[in-house]
Amino acid sequence: MLRRLALAPFLVLAGCLTVEVGPPAEAPAVEAAPAVGPSLSLGPVVDVFWVDAADERGARGRAVLAEGAPYLVTVEGTYSVWAARHWRRVCAGTPEPSPRHPSAGRTGPVGLDAAYGFAAPASGTVCDRPTPAPRAGWLYRLRPEDPWALAPAAVPYAEDHVYRFPLVGAGAPLEAVVRDARGSFGDNYGRLRVTVHEAGR
Repeated sequence: MLRRLALAPFLVLAGCLTVEVGPPAEAPAVEAAPAVGPSLSLGPVVDVFWVDAADERGARGRAVLAEGAPYLVTVEGTYSVWAARHWRRVCAGTPEPSPRHPSAGRTGPVGLDAAYGFAAPASGTVCDRPTPAPRAGWLYRLRPEDPWALAPAAVPYAEDHVYRFPLVGAGAPLEAVVRDARGSFGDNYGRLRVTVHEAGR
């Protein structure tokens, strides 16, 4: 099973994985993705889908990712796992005024992206940490029966909140969900855009 869940050995991701928020309540297990080796080039786009931070079920792409084939996944956007009212007092970093891609309904300041926490409200749990702090902001799985796995957080911080991750297909569409340690998705907002590319050498 680990062979199917592991990110492909294409990019070297140095550093430690620091997780500040937890998996969705229904996730039976979370496996950390390993570090990976030399980068690949972007090929054609095979899938695009959105992950809403307020949806604990996450989202599933439409394209079946071929078994054993390499892909590069671009994840971009910002979100919050705290209600907007909590951002009246900020204890770390500088929040952005709204998500890059808003959810339907509620909105407010944000301090999270797919790999980092770049700001936190005073009610958060990261006030004693420097920002931006690496964290695994999303989980993925390559088949519905697989446990959720952590996307790697040990990538350089990107001010544009765009990150690229390699993976190997497992004969099913990619699924992704935002992590929220409290399991309280109802006050979350913001969306991540997930774009899956074929990868070439």
